[in-house]
Amino acid sequence: MKARDCMGALALLSCTGCFVHVWPESRDPTSYAQEKERETCPATGPPDYPPGLFDPQVVRAVDPLYATVQSGRSDQAINLVGVTLRLRLPARETSEDVEGLLTCHYARRELGRDGEPAPENDPYWVPGRRLRISTEFGGGVLRVLVKAEDLETAKELLRRATAFEQTREPLPPNELRKIVGLPRPCARLAMFLQAAVQSGSCKAQATRGE
Repeated sequence: MKARDCMGALALLSCTGCFVHVWPESRDPTSYAQEKERETCPATGPPDYPPGLFDPQVVRAVDPLYATVQSGRSDQAINLVGVTLRLRLPARETSEDVEGLLTCHYARRELGRDGEPAPENDPYWVPGRRLRISTEFGGGVLRVLVKAEDLETAKELLRRATAFEQTREPLPPNELRKIVGLPRPCARLAMFLQAAVQSGSCKAQATRGE
């Protein structure tokens, strides 16, 4: 295999949640949100959200979400298109249930509905932007894919999701091991590094050049 082919294969293997990114014909965000509200929300008001759905503690990891797009006649590029949040699946809910609930939440926030939860750095809504939310379940972890139409919105989604996740308490080693499949000693090290980053000590040492 040529070196160029190897580099291309490595890029695709390192890509988290790659897919071909296609959006429907453009509609304004309000009309889009109204359509999603009709599809996923109760007619009488907000849905009965499961406890903790908008609590950062249910987030187990945040990853950038990429897509392959045509960049020329025969070339493809990999672009940031959103974010993947790995969550604990709420009790008595399916991944399809959560997809509908989060899509409803997005629509109601975009339309400014009364009584809708408004977490700080909401990772499921960017004001005035169309988002597409889908879910996948496997290995005991629920993955929520939040996709944007353009790069700037995708960057904002990643910023929001990262800030949202960072407000939770550090994960214990057994939870980290479930997510990334690490051996127990590595999970302990990952927890230590996670705590160091959240406390700001790593940033402070880097600033001092240590």
